Amino acid sequence: MKKRFSKPASSNPLIELAKRAKMDKDPAIQQMIFNVGMTNNPHVYKALLNRLKMKALIEELDVFPFQPIQEEDMISTIPVQNRLELGRVMNTNMPFCYDIFELTKHCAIFGQTGLGKTTLIMHLMTQAIDNGVSVIAFDRIKKDFRYLTKKYKKLLVFSLASAFQLGVLQPPPGVSPKEWMVTFVQIFCKTHSLLDNSEALLLEAIDKLYRKFGTYNNSGVYPSLRHVSEHLKDLTLKGYSRTAQARDSVLSRLKIYLQIHPETFSSGTGFPLRELMDKSVVFELGGLTEHQCRFVINLLLYWVFLYRIAQGKKDIGLSHLIIIDEGKYLAPKEFNTSIGFTPISYLYDQFRALGGGLCLATQSPGYLDNTVFVNSSLKVCYGLGHGEDISTIQKVFQLTDQQTEYVGGKLQKGQAIVKCSRFNGQPFVIEVPPFEI
Repeated sequence: MKKRFSKPASSNPLIELAKRAKMDKDPAIQQMIFNVGMTNNPHVYKALLNRLKMKALIEELDVFPFQPIQEEDMISTIPVQNRLELGRVMNTNMPFCYDIFELTKHCAIFGQTGLGKTTLIMHLMTQAIDNGVSVIAFDRIKKDFRYLTKKYKKLLVFSLASAFQLGVLQPPPGVSPKEWMVTFVQIFCKTHSLLDNSEALLLEAIDKLYRKFGTYNNSGVYPSLRHVSEHLKDLTLKGYSRTAQARDSVLSRLKIYLQIHPETFSSGTGFPLRELMDKSVVFELGGLTEHQCRFVINLLLYWVFLYRIAQGKKDIGLSHLIIIDEGKYLAPKEFNTSIGFTPISYLYDQFRALGGGLCLATQSPGYLDNTVFVNSSLKVCYGLGHGEDISTIQKVFQLTDQQTEYVGGKLQKGQAIVKCSRFNGQPFVIEVPPFEI
């Protein structure tokens, strides 16, 4: 008589193996274990048992879960003169190379503080400069990029919180005052969470000031934020009207600029930004609030964007690399629900044709708008600690559970996971060397 198969009580060996394989939370595995208990099918039991044993063994041996890129894929498809060398592929002697002109498809770098984001950015910056690309870098707090002036004497460093006059209402050369007025108002309102009434009030105020100063007639004279503030204060409005409330909202935002940083924002005619278009520049943002940083960066990016359109500079490869360190506040998720879109999201779509590449770095990918992930061809992730950040990267990089563990604690300093379209999206690990000045 053939012996009847009987399952172990409660399928406990399968459950224990699933835990050892770190697959006990997988809904598919849970369902398979349940099916074994219901059907008593010996073939299904043995197949699942063997699968879990193999997975458990891999976990216990800590087999490296990433496959290296083939050398011919990494190097042969990139012209020598276009190659950026940003480290080496882990567990190989092969350099990690990237085509500098692919940076027009944008780049995003994620990771906790101290693991290597700034080091990678410096490798990007210096090799871009060496290849004749102008770099505009925004440094939120750390002031690390200023040390590159030891290597590049022509690299300019400006602090936007002191002694730098920014004529925010002065259009780029070739851009009409009306177009710049609309751009300024939209950026100001969206980055300060102001609604339609505030937008209409600001447009009317600046329009009147442009007429008063002869800006529309090419006088070369432009109002400042102080003029806007004074104009709004002089308006006669009903005390509790929606327009009066909008005015109070706008004035409260303007007050911060004019009281804390009058040297920067009280001038109608600012620093001639067009003189910086062929240079590499670091803008330091220390001393500005988060809203001010968001406003200033977006305004300067749109200044470059509209200037290049006005100059007819399109389809010219990579001419500008824009680097934004610790830039999560530029594209936060809440923009989607509060005020529609992030100003920078439009630039991701349009900047490429103008020779511009955007590189945004942040500690917190879990708080970013999806625009950054979708529009960044090169994505690099160092170690992360927060659960939402890790789950976001697992989804964006399409990592297995075992690969995701490396993001959450197994990557060492200087090690990062890379995903880029050039290699069919296959994630792999690189080691980035220290940056020496």
